[in-house]
Amino acid sequence: MEESSDLRFDSVSLSDEPDVDQKEALSEVMRENTLLKQQFQQACDLAAQMEPLQKANQELTQKLRQETSKQEEATSRVKLLLQANQDLTKQIEELKKQSHETKANTNNEYAQKIDAMKKQYEDEIRLTKDQLQKANDLILQNETESKLTMSTITKILESAKHYFTLEFQNLPDFLTFLDSNREEPKPQVVPEVTAPKQLSLLQDAEYQKQITALKKKMKKQREALQLLVDDNDRIRNMMGSKDDKIRELTAQLRNIQKDVMEKNSALEQSFIIKENNYRNTISTLQQKIDSLKFELQTLRLQKPKEVVKIECESKPIIDTQLDSHDDDAVKLMQDQYMSRIDELSKQNDQQRSKREEIFQNFRSSQAKVLELESQLRSMTKKAEEMENLYNQAIADLQNYKSQYQIAEDKDAKIEDINLKNKALKQNAQYLQTQINEHQDKIKAGEVHAKELECVIAEKEKVIERLNGDIAKNQTEMNNLRKSLEDLQSEFAKHKQVKEEVEIPSTIYQSLPAELIPKCDAIMQNKLLQIPSKMQNVIKIIQAYYEDFTRESLKDNEEKLADNAKLFDSISTFITDLSISTTENPITLDELFVDENAENIINCINCLKKQINEANIVNEALASQLDKFKDTLGFTDGDVTQMIEGVKQAFDNTTQEMQHKSQKYKELKRTYLLQQKEHVDKINEMKLDNDQVLKEKAELEKELHDEKEAKKQLNIECKTLQNKVKLLENTLEDEKLNKQNLEKELEKSTKEMQEEAQKVFEAQINQLSQTVETLSNRLNKSKENEDRLQKVVKNTTDKLDEREKFIKQMQMDFAKENDKQQKKFEGEKKNMEDVYNNTMGKMRKQLEDSRKDQESLSQQLEDNNFVIKKLQSKLDKALNRCQKYEAKLTTAAEELHRDRLLFETAKKSQIVQFENKLSSAIDQEREKSDKEMRHFCTFAIDLFREYFKPTDMVDEKTARNILAMVSKDYHRMGETEKTIKSFLAVKDGQTIEDAISQLVLDSTLKRL
Repeated sequence: MEESSDLRFDSVSLSDEPDVDQKEALSEVMRENTLLKQQFQQACDLAAQMEPLQKANQELTQKLRQETSKQEEATSRVKLLLQANQDLTKQIEELKKQSHETKANTNNEYAQKIDAMKKQYEDEIRLTKDQLQKANDLILQNETESKLTMSTITKILESAKHYFTLEFQNLPDFLTFLDSNREEPKPQVVPEVTAPKQLSLLQDAEYQKQITALKKKMKKQREALQLLVDDNDRIRNMMGSKDDKIRELTAQLRNIQKDVMEKNSALEQSFIIKENNYRNTISTLQQKIDSLKFELQTLRLQKPKEVVKIECESKPIIDTQLDSHDDDAVKLMQDQYMSRIDELSKQNDQQRSKREEIFQNFRSSQAKVLELESQLRSMTKKAEEMENLYNQAIADLQNYKSQYQIAEDKDAKIEDINLKNKALKQNAQYLQTQINEHQDKIKAGEVHAKELECVIAEKEKVIERLNGDIAKNQTEMNNLRKSLEDLQSEFAKHKQVKEEVEIPSTIYQSLPAELIPKCDAIMQNKLLQIPSKMQNVIKIIQAYYEDFTRESLKDNEEKLADNAKLFDSISTFITDLSISTTENPITLDELFVDENAENIINCINCLKKQINEANIVNEALASQLDKFKDTLGFTDGDVTQMIEGVKQAFDNTTQEMQHKSQKYKELKRTYLLQQKEHVDKINEMKLDNDQVLKEKAELEKELHDEKEAKKQLNIECKTLQNKVKLLENTLEDEKLNKQNLEKELEKSTKEMQEEAQKVFEAQINQLSQTVETLSNRLNKSKENEDRLQKVVKNTTDKLDEREKFIKQMQMDFAKENDKQQKKFEGEKKNMEDVYNNTMGKMRKQLEDSRKDQESLSQQLEDNNFVIKKLQSKLDKALNRCQKYEAKLTTAAEELHRDRLLFETAKKSQIVQFENKLSSAIDQEREKSDKEMRHFCTFAIDLFREYFKPTDMVDEKTARNILAMVSKDYHRMGETEKTIKSFLAVKDGQTIEDAISQLVLDSTLKRL
């Protein structure tokens, strides 16, 4: 526009030389007027922009106050939780001490009982040994007596032979003979001899019966022992298989842990790689932007020449209109860009919030992984406990075996051992059920881990999507910044105003107190002009708010980190509580959703009640324990030594764990470095692979024709191979038949040897026949084998011939390929010759067209000179019209300016008044909120046990806690009354004294 106006005044100077000075002055005044208009409009726009900035500032202050209040609530809640945690840790330590003491007492009692049982069993074993020796002595006596009686019987029978000349096989035959001949005088002597013999025979029969009964008992006891041994062996095998299963499960769990850790490291590395890629893409885009800016600047330097030619043809009225329209358009563009920037900033904030949510979900997934690890640890502990129980059971079995071998003759002990074996079987079944439950839990943990992997993959996809959206928004922001920079450069090209115009101080009075002196110093600087002053002021404001936002973001990040640490500590505390109470780990997130959370809270409340009751009892018994220590002779030295040993062991384990964690970190670092090197190598290999793939594609085109020919040959070869395979299968079947027949022969021979001789001869004849038939079959199978071998040789010969044919085909193909390449080179030369000829012809035609264009350009220049002369005449008439129009526009503009100044001053006053009132109201609200918060925290600190971590630190919670305290106070008063009535407490006597008296009375009665 400036160049077009210069041309107009040049055209006027040709016609009227004496009016040149006046026209130049007018042109300068018009230019200054336009610049003043632009600057005034800029000031008005800035004043209009200050209102939304002030509103946004108010909103931000409100948000900051809300965040500060939330932060204070969080800090107070954290303090309360930490104090509660300390109380709980103290209570847990006390419970641990009590449990250790009780365990020690119980172990001592069990040891004493075991010693007593051992003594009893030893005494019984001795008695049984004595009884066995007595029984063996009786058996030996009975055997000697029986031998004597048998010898006497034999002597009597021999004497009867000589006396009666008859043979008697047994003593009852001899007795029957004597009964038949009682009348004779000789046998009168026989009764004197036979009576003691009959008695001895009866005694022998009784002894034999006793011996048989004892033998039967021994057999029964041996059978029972064998059954017990078999049961013990089965139990050992079962427990060994279970041990193997437990080991496999532990190995699987360790593998799962390794996989989870590797996946987490891979995710971290992929995230780092993505960030590096995004940074590289951003740097490349910035380089492209710089190059495009340079090209735009070069084009702008070239454009004015073309604009001069075109604007000389147009009229001056249109040019002035274009100037004014350009300013309006630029302002509209600025407004649009600012609105677009606000929208993009909002989108960026939304995406950042989404990204933070995703990171929080990722952290929750990591917490779940930690929970799974805790579950695995608990499972390993339980497995170790099961192994200890199994070892104890084996030791008990060995002890029972030794006792059983010693006490074979006692049926009572056998029954006891059977009962104990039943109990052991029940324990083994119980252990098996627990192992099955643990296996189910492990499977559930694996399923949960797979679900977590799926969730992590989905979240990675969402992160990638958000990163893509962020990159798009960044590109849009960069484009908008480019456009704004271009607009600023265009405004800077305009000439600066010589005279300074005073800007009202109300524009920047609403800014913060730190910026007002800086703005005053810039605005009072006379060396700078108004646009440069405004630009410097805007830059200072922008830098101030950018620093403010950065500091706020840093504070928020630090607070988030602290909250994350507190969340992790609280989550670990809750998981430990859940494991100790319900054997199932639960996190903070699951507390608000899971149904087991109520059970955990109820358990915690019950524990609190029990702890309070136990503390009351302990305080009552503490005084009595001091009295009984002297009488019973207990010392604290032994207990302290045990505690010190446990502490030393715990410290050693913690040091080992720390050392292992350091080693793990070092290994992780080395792994990351190696992985980066592998990634670089993989990228290089990918580039090489791309080149190889290109070459491969070219070669595949050449080999496609060869493959088609080879396919047919391969099909024929496959058919032949299938036939060969069928023949081989038939051979294998025949071999198997041979083996089966040989096995049948061996079986038949073994059976024939066991039978009798007659059957053996008959079967030999049959087998000879079967052998002949089998030999015939074998000969036939050999003939079939020879035939098949011949067929195989024929097929191999055919395959060799086919291979030779394929080689010949390849040679022919290579020759044809050489011929085609030679043809291609000849055609290429012909095409190059034709191309050179056509290009020469085209060049000649272009030279002719250039000459024609030069002649036409000369004609156009002549016509333009004539047009300029005519246009100078028109400019004189139009200048007069412009003067009158300028006067009218100046009057209208003055009115508009006055109106705008009045409106802006009024708005600034209203905004200042509103800001003062809002600040005063907010300060009073903050004071009242702080006082209430301090009161609530004081009330909650007094009664921590009634505070839940899920509740807010508000008036409602404080009132609810006070109501609960009042209820508990009344309830405790009623319980005290009932206890006093139950214990018959006298006036002036405490409950503790009454309980101590009852305990003393009970102990004295027991003694």
